[in-house]
Amino acid sequence: MKIEKGIPIPMSYPFAAMDVGDSVLIEGQGSNGKAAMAAHACGKYHRRRFSCRSVGNDVRIWRLA
Repeated sequence: MKIEKGIPIPMSYPFAAMDVGDSVLIEGQGSNGKAAMAAHACGKYHRRRFSCRSVGNDVRIWRLA
């Protein structure tokens, strides 16, 4: 087993990098709420606001503030 240093944790969702007015389409996450919960948690941690809407079987998430 090899110990490695400096390997970044991959981001599942890009919410922390979004600017106000940006949106992202999360495919295949329609009604399960996983992406919406992640956006809400990111918003609480970084003091940002997000809005989520279902688009067929997908979810679109906008950064509001």
